[in-house]
Amino acid sequence: MLLEEVGVTLRYCLETHLHADHITGTDRLCRLTGYRSVVPHNARVRGADYQMRDGEILKLGDTQIQALSATPKEPQHPVIPIVITLI
Repeated sequence: MLLEEVGVTLRYCLETHLHADHITGTDRLCRLTGYRSVVPHNARVRGADYQMRDGEILKLGDTQIQALSATPKEPQHPVIPIVITLI
C-alpha cells in the first residue's frame, strides 16, 4: 500500500458524520484491510468497531481526538453529526 511505502500505519477509519444520501465505504475498507471503524454513537451503523460519544476522547499514540456535537446544517438529516477534531 502507498501508506506503508511512506512509513504510515493506518489502523482506524474514523467517520466524522454519516448521511443517508452519502455512500460510505468504511465497512468494506475495514473488512479488506483489518482497519477498525469508529463512528458517532448516534449513527445508525451496524458492524462498527467503536462508537464515540459527545465529548469522548480517543487516544491514538501521542494524538488525542475528541468528539464534539455539531448542529446539523440540513434539517432533513436526522442524525446530529459528531465532529472529530485533533486536540
